[in-house]
Amino acid sequence: MLLNIINSDYLNWISSSYSPPSWAALTAGFFVILTLTLSVYLIFEHLSAYKNPEEQKFLIGVVLMVPCYAVESFVSLVNPAISVDIEILRDCYESFAMYCFGRYLIACLGGEERTIAFMKREGCISAKTPLLDHGSERGIVKHPFPMSLILKPWKMDQWVYQVFKFGIVQYMIIKAVTAILAVILEAFGVYCEGDFKWNCGYPYMAVVLNFSQSWALYCLVQFYTITKYELAHIKPLYKFLTFKSIVFLTWWQGVAIALLYALGLFKSPIAQALQFKSSVQDFIICIEMGIASVVHLYVFPAKPYELMEDRFSGSVSVLGDYASVDCPLDPDEVRDSERPTKLRLPQPDIDVRSGMSIRESVRDVFVGGGEYIVNDLKFTVTQAVEPVEKGINKFNQKLHKISQNIKRHDKGKRTKDDSCIATTSPTRRVIRGIDDPLLNGSISDSVSSRRKKHRRKSGYTSAESGGESSSSDQTFGSYQIHGRRENQQPTSRSAAKRSYRHDKIIGGLNITDEVLSPDSVDRQLNDQISLAKAFLVIAKESKNLQFAWELSAQIRNSQILLSNAALRRTPLTRSESETAIRDMALLLFQAQQQLHYDSTTMIMRLKAKIQGLEEQMNSVNEKSSKYGQIAAEEVPKSLYCFGVRLTTEWFKNSNLQRKLKERKQTAIKLKDNNLYHFCIFSDNVLATSVVVNSTAWNSKNPETVVFHLVTDEVNYAAMNAWFTTNSFQGVTVDVQKIEDFSWLNASYVPVLKQLQDSDTQNYYFSGSGGDNHTPIKFRNPKYLSMLNHLRFYIPEVFPALKKIVFLDDDVVVQKDLSSLFSIDLNGNVNGAVETCMETFHRYHKYLNYSHPLIREHFDPDACGWAFGMNVFDLVHWRKRNVTGIYHYWQEKNVDRTLWKLGTLPPGLLTFYGLTEPLNPSWHVLGLGYTNVDPQLIEKGAVLHFNGNSKPWLKIGMEKYKPLWDKYVDYSRPLLQQCNVH
Repeated sequence: MLLNIINSDYLNWISSSYSPPSWAALTAGFFVILTLTLSVYLIFEHLSAYKNPEEQKFLIGVVLMVPCYAVESFVSLVNPAISVDIEILRDCYESFAMYCFGRYLIACLGGEERTIAFMKREGCISAKTPLLDHGSERGIVKHPFPMSLILKPWKMDQWVYQVFKFGIVQYMIIKAVTAILAVILEAFGVYCEGDFKWNCGYPYMAVVLNFSQSWALYCLVQFYTITKYELAHIKPLYKFLTFKSIVFLTWWQGVAIALLYALGLFKSPIAQALQFKSSVQDFIICIEMGIASVVHLYVFPAKPYELMEDRFSGSVSVLGDYASVDCPLDPDEVRDSERPTKLRLPQPDIDVRSGMSIRESVRDVFVGGGEYIVNDLKFTVTQAVEPVEKGINKFNQKLHKISQNIKRHDKGKRTKDDSCIATTSPTRRVIRGIDDPLLNGSISDSVSSRRKKHRRKSGYTSAESGGESSSSDQTFGSYQIHGRRENQQPTSRSAAKRSYRHDKIIGGLNITDEVLSPDSVDRQLNDQISLAKAFLVIAKESKNLQFAWELSAQIRNSQILLSNAALRRTPLTRSESETAIRDMALLLFQAQQQLHYDSTTMIMRLKAKIQGLEEQMNSVNEKSSKYGQIAAEEVPKSLYCFGVRLTTEWFKNSNLQRKLKERKQTAIKLKDNNLYHFCIFSDNVLATSVVVNSTAWNSKNPETVVFHLVTDEVNYAAMNAWFTTNSFQGVTVDVQKIEDFSWLNASYVPVLKQLQDSDTQNYYFSGSGGDNHTPIKFRNPKYLSMLNHLRFYIPEVFPALKKIVFLDDDVVVQKDLSSLFSIDLNGNVNGAVETCMETFHRYHKYLNYSHPLIREHFDPDACGWAFGMNVFDLVHWRKRNVTGIYHYWQEKNVDRTLWKLGTLPPGLLTFYGLTEPLNPSWHVLGLGYTNVDPQLIEKGAVLHFNGNSKPWLKIGMEKYKPLWDKYVDYSRPLLQQCNVH
């Protein structure tokens, strides 16, 4: 030990007097300045374009690794005396940089929740027969040799994600711990950096760090392997290789230099001039970091973030569409959706750009990133400590069993005094507090409780209580109530009355754990409110207005408590609800004693009334849905006249057909991917005209907009006539008819095949098949229309296009939509606005989760989205064979057991895991059946009149009709002749 300290002091004296050669210092200094200049420039670029904080805060952490390495290595080169401390700091940041890189990849996947959902989805695919006939090993993490000898293949799920996360974070923790140990050992002269001696700390730490770092690298490599296709949009291979070369090659480079020095094989002129092996490592790292800083400019550029839209956050009330495509009004679900719940969602104003300042960006990097780090450290420590705790618990259980065996062995030796233990009668349940049979789960006890007499016992407290008090015990049925009343002076006459009334029955009560279970606080309050409302009616009938007023006041207090808990989205705690439950329980107990009503009889009467009201409500709702369905499906006489007159004009006027042929000569525009392409599948000429006209009026460059319209043969002539005779600000419009698609036949399309089935025809068209209780909205033949299902065949309809925006015919465009085409879908196929709020509009609302096929493949709480305004990446669509996935699920639903309604449920299944959520302001829903926030309408890019109340129908909502009417020129003779207004 003493010899080590002497050697350490000698080496420190040598290094303190040592200075590197001038050529080495100048060369290293040049590369350090180059590194700092380029890295600071790149970081500033990211802070200036800080529009995706979840990714960029960790990306900046990765970029900072290069200048940190360069500066620390240069300082260590100039002053070898502190090289150990500098190297420890450098290695600590190395582990942190690895953590940042892992977090950056997770952020690029959409965050932890989406990454876990992706792994679960892949795991489900591997567990079942592949949806398509592609034999693959998706969903299984296979280990290369030699890891395959130790580890079995992993099925991808949340556990695998936690293994990867633990593997990356553990290295950061172990690196920090070993750094502290290295400083301590260096102080005592036993660290011996670079020396592989048994009495030095360096070799042992090198072994530990080697295993920790190797496992972290292995986890990172495996994570990259299973997510590389999902991360294709960020070109992960270049990023991964760049990071790996910096972090891991520098480590092995240092170990190699140490081994060469130890074996006496490092005798190059550079090594001889620099004298210390740490100086050689520092000199090489300074040069390498200069090269790495140049590579970072191309691998981690800020340009993609500069092109992104600004992101906002605001408090908005979201109400989506149940079926997204002409779903008839469902009063129950509309009533649920109109709850005034507020949801924090991103809410950008498309016309206004704003972003974070540099100061705000820096603050978010440190504060926001720090929150992630703390949470991940907690997770990793918990995962590491949990096995130890389980082992200790098992050991304690074994000791407990041994102790119990010893006690049973000695049981026969006990004296009589040892067995004098009082037991409580099993026929009586003692509850300290209030005996409310309903709250305690008994109804029949309330009848027998009135037949029992009250028993009172008087006594005195001990001298320590400082005064006299009386206690009372009351027994009702199988319940016993303990109470205590203290002498108090009421402050007012009304308070005295109430205090006296409470004390007369039970004074100073405490609610026990049986009543205040933390898992049932909300249920207890709701049960109490329901019972109190019933007693309130009885009290008014009995002219007991004072007691009725007290019940009303307490009901309001309990409701306010529940409302506050709902608004803050956290469950009620025991402390905040105890007073409300106690006060209400006291009033309910008094009601039982004063009103003399049989609770069982009263409940039966209330149930009968409720059942009668429910039957009336169901009958009214059924009639309302049926009449609304009929009104929505019928074509108004004016629109029918409009279509007939257009068709007549088309066949009478040869000039129109000649104009159409001339337009066909501009067919090159229909395949030009540099233009903005939109598609509409509709048989409604006027509605389609509004969509095209509103898009043209609000487009910055209408001549770059191309509309692809597909209709049926009946409306083909009318559609051509209208769009040939009218000009829409230079927008290109092409009309096709669905009958021209020869590939659209029963052998290829499952829906057409199902239409040939007699049971399907009876179900949808005659209404005589299947369950007679099925709502009429599930039997709408429109949902089997090929115009409705053509959205799943867009790549086949437009084979030359790469990206397209799908619009329904019941929308109005208010903003320029060209920005939609520059949105990065992150490798997904469908860009859509999510419509979930609380449990409303999640997958379990649309799909039958009692079916094992649905239950095993899809998360019931996954967020739903809406058709009506969707961005489709047709390149990825074809690559993922999305139409094939749609065919798979449509064929599985031939018996209508997976879903019943429309095209949205198969869309949710088809695009599950392939949908990129868009900003809510791009697509505002609900204008066809409910009230929508005016601010939301004002900022919305596309307004959707989904529901029965279409703006061209008489049942349309009057306050929203002007939004649609302003794009219709009612002065046109043809519209006036048909009385379209």
